[in-house]
Amino acid sequence: MQQGDQRPSGAQGADDDDTHRRIKEHLANHVGHLNHSVDIIDDLALAVQFVRRADYLIISAGAGLSASVGLDYTSEAVFARLYPAMHALGFRCMYQFIGRLPISEELKWGYLLTHAHRARFTWGPTELYTQLLRLAEQTGEGSDSGGGGGRYFVKTSNADGFFEQSGFDMSRVFTPQGDYGNMQCLSHECNGKAAASSTSVVFPTRPFVDAALPHIDTNETMQIKEPSAMPRCPRCGGPVFFNVRGGDWFIESPYQATGQAYRRFVEQAIGECSRDDDQAEDPEAPAKEKKKNPRTVVILEIGAGFNTPGVLRWPNERLLAQHECVRLVRLNTDYPEVPETSGSQRAVGLPLDAAVVVPLFLNQQQ
Repeated sequence: MQQGDQRPSGAQGADDDDTHRRIKEHLANHVGHLNHSVDIIDDLALAVQFVRRADYLIISAGAGLSASVGLDYTSEAVFARLYPAMHALGFRCMYQFIGRLPISEELKWGYLLTHAHRARFTWGPTELYTQLLRLAEQTGEGSDSGGGGGRYFVKTSNADGFFEQSGFDMSRVFTPQGDYGNMQCLSHECNGKAAASSTSVVFPTRPFVDAALPHIDTNETMQIKEPSAMPRCPRCGGPVFFNVRGGDWFIESPYQATGQAYRRFVEQAIGECSRDDDQAEDPEAPAKEKKKNPRTVVILEIGAGFNTPGVLRWPNERLLAQHECVRLVRLNTDYPEVPETSGSQRAVGLPLDAAVVVPLFLNQQQ
């Protein structure tokens, strides 16, 4: 804990004691092997306080969140269970297929379209994502500024569509790295002609998957056996790939609207909450306008490491550094470190799986 944090007294202190007790019981039931130090209990209690009192919530989700619900791109065990034929061929994890591999087009697309079918379209809702949705929808309830709950936005580097599959409002989910639910043409000529005619060279992935699945030998070779089932651009017949950020060919237009909506949300939330900070620092402001608990914007960052830190991790830290009303809760089993903040502690990092921590954030009546 940083200097400047003080335990409240009276009724609030009793509430904190109850929170600490429930946290200890929860950790004992879910991660009994962990050394439950005083610091981690205190940090988790502070994280619970941050999230439950948030007036606005930003869910900032990296690959670690997908791993929490079973889609771990670095795990050989997960890969062997999901793709035994590929494992038998010598491949060891899904992460190998992010980038170029010296394999045939038939094998590449046999695997990729099978993976899209499994992860993007049929994984289904999960308990953790459902809990996050409930948390998002209750954020802001009881806020001084009124308006009820549901004051949230999601920014995720994941392209697996898990937020959509668990019922999130996709107008509040920004996916700057793209979406496996879309394909795009890789031909610059085709892209140029499409732009000139105001048409798109980004297409839904589902028809490609449906056309290929009956022709993929999932038991042995994982290859597409029927040449006509290989994915090609419907406009020009040229090569295609998932509409994800993999090079300068990436077409960002499908995500620009939600990107703008996300930036407006952040600007509005910080603008409203910063007014409380200004009043607290103004010695001439009327006492009745100074809030005991100023409004806050809480960033709940889950599983965002250093593969692409410029997408989530570093922008979150910049928001924390630039705005006193921002709080950062970082859940990361490998890299939980958070920047120090001046004055009271405004950031907390926990080396715990999100599946263990998120249930504690929900209000008790939920």
